[in-house]
Amino acid sequence: MPRLTEPFSTSPKYVRSAARAALPSALSGVIALVLTVGYGLADGLAATLGVATLLIAPLVLTGALFHSRSAATAIGVDVSLLATASTLWLLGMDGAAAVALSVWLLIVVVRVLRATDEGKEALDRLPGQPSRLLLVSIVSTIVVGALFLTFPAATLDGQGTTFVDAIFMSTSATCVTGLSVVNLVADGLHNPSLTTLTPFGQFVLLVLVQIGGLGIMTLSAAVVIVLGGRIGPGAHKALQSSVEEEHRRHLERSLRKIFQMTLVIEAVGAALLFLRFYPVMGDVGLAAWHSVFLSVSAFNNAGFALFSDNLISYRSDLLVNLVVMGLITAGGLGFLVIATLTRWKLYRQSAESTWHRFPPQVRVVVTFSALLTLAGTVLFYYFDFDRSLDGLSRGDKLVAAAFQSVTFRTAGFNTVDLSEISRVTLVISLILMYVGGSPGGTAGGVKTTTVAVAAFAVIAMLRGRDDVEIGDRTVPKAVVYRSIAILLSFTGMFVVGAILMLIAEPDKSLDSLLFETMSALGTVGVSFGITPYCSAVGKMVLVMLMFAGRVGPLSMALAIGEDIRGRAGVKLPEGKMMVG
Repeated sequence: MPRLTEPFSTSPKYVRSAARAALPSALSGVIALVLTVGYGLADGLAATLGVATLLIAPLVLTGALFHSRSAATAIGVDVSLLATASTLWLLGMDGAAAVALSVWLLIVVVRVLRATDEGKEALDRLPGQPSRLLLVSIVSTIVVGALFLTFPAATLDGQGTTFVDAIFMSTSATCVTGLSVVNLVADGLHNPSLTTLTPFGQFVLLVLVQIGGLGIMTLSAAVVIVLGGRIGPGAHKALQSSVEEEHRRHLERSLRKIFQMTLVIEAVGAALLFLRFYPVMGDVGLAAWHSVFLSVSAFNNAGFALFSDNLISYRSDLLVNLVVMGLITAGGLGFLVIATLTRWKLYRQSAESTWHRFPPQVRVVVTFSALLTLAGTVLFYYFDFDRSLDGLSRGDKLVAAAFQSVTFRTAGFNTVDLSEISRVTLVISLILMYVGGSPGGTAGGVKTTTVAVAAFAVIAMLRGRDDVEIGDRTVPKAVVYRSIAILLSFTGMFVVGAILMLIAEPDKSLDSLLFETMSALGTVGVSFGITPYCSAVGKMVLVMLMFAGRVGPLSMALAIGEDIRGRAGVKLPEGKMMVG
C-alpha cells in the first residue's frame, strides 16, 4: 500500500500554493468543530459553515498534493471518514460526528505538511530537538485541556471555568501537580463559592494526568508500538533521553513495558480501591469511577481525588492508605527501577549478592527513597503528635505520618489538615518536596539521584578525591555538573517564585506562600488551602512554577540553547578564582 504521507521529490509552485490553501482550511475546520460542539453553537449557520470549510481541504489536497498512485488511497480514507461522520451527524450524534471529522482533519494537516519539502523538513527536524519537542508537547496539551475545561459541559453551572482557572487546572493536571482552584466534585464538604466540575470535566483532568504522567511523546510512541507499529529515527532520538535506551529494538521493548506496566499497576490499584469504595457508595459505576480516578491520579503522582476533603475521610482506612502509598511510591521510583526490582531471576541468589547485581541507579534510588520515607515518618509523627495528628489513635497517627511522608515528596494527597502542621514539620515538608521522587518516573522535585550525586561529590571533596564514587562505580563528571546545575536552577526558581508570590499575595502568610510555592515547583500538589483564593496574578505565578518544575530547569535551558553552537574544542586559559 502506498504511503499516504509520501511527498513529491520536489515542491513546485502549485504544490506550495495548494498546501497554503489546504492547511488553514483543515485547521479552521478542526477549530470550528471544537468550538461549535463545545460551546453549543450548532445552529444551521454554524453547521453549514463548518461543513463548507471541511469540504475545501480534501478537494485541494487529493487533486494537487499527491502522486497519482497514492491519490486513490488518500481519497478512500477521506471518503470513509466523511461517510462515517455524515452518518453520525444524520443520526443526531453531533459530538461523535465532530470527533470523527476532527480526527480526519488532523490527518489532513499532517498530510499537507508532509506533501511539501518544506513541511516535511520541519516535521523531521522537530524530533531531533527533544527538549524543544518536550516544551511544545506540554504547552499544546495544556492549551487543549484548558479549552475543554472552558466548555459549558465541564462545570455544573453550565458556564465553564474561567480562562485563568482553566489554564491553572490544565497545567496542574498535565504537570501532575494536584493543586486545584475548583471543586472536583459536589459533595457535602465542597466549597459552594467555587466552580464545580462535572464528570466530563473530571474525565478531562484524568486524561491530562495520564498524558502528563507518562509524557505525551512516550505515551504516543508506546501506543504505536503496542498496536504493532514502529517508531522512526527522529522519534527514536527524541525518546532516548527519557527512556535511556540507545538501540531502537531495546527502546521499543522498554516503551512497550512502560505502557503495559502502567496499565497493570493502575488496574490493580483500582481493583483494590473498588473493594473499599463499593460497600460505602453502594453504586458500581460511581465506585468504579472513583477507584479508577484515584488509582490513575496516585500512580501518576497527581494528587487529585474525587473527595472535597481529599482523603481525610479515609485516614483511618488502612487499605486505602496502603494502596495509595504503594501507587505513589511505584510512580515515584521510575519505570526502570520497577522493571529491575520485578526481575525475579535476580533474587535466586543471596540477598547481598542480589543487591550488588542491581545497577547503581537502582541502589541509590531505593536507598534514598527508603531513608527519606522513614525519616519523614518519624519526624512528622514526633513534631505533629499533638498538632495535625491530634485526636487520632497512635496507630492512626503512625499511618497518617507515613502517608504524609510519602505524599510530601511527590503527590498532593493529604489525610490531615496541613494548615495545622508545626513549623518544624513545615521545613521538613519543604525539604521532602525539594528532593521529590526519582528520574524516569512520574514524580517531580530535583530527584533523589541528583541529591545523591551532589552529596557524594561533597564527600569526595572532603576526602580529597578527584572522582565522585558511589558504591563500586565512578560517576561521570558530566553527571556531577548536571546535578549541580539542576540544584542551583531549582533553588533559584524557588527563590524567585517565592518573591513573586509575596508580591502578588501580600495578605497571605509567609508560611503558606512558601509551602504553596514549593508545592507548585516540585509538582507535589499539597496545599495550605490558599490556592483557590489567590489573585489571577498569583495563580499565573503558580502556573509558571508548575510548568517549570515539570519540564525541569536544565531541560528548559537546553531547549532555549539547543540550536546554539558553542566553541567546540576550544579551551580558554585558566584563571584564578577564590571560592568559599
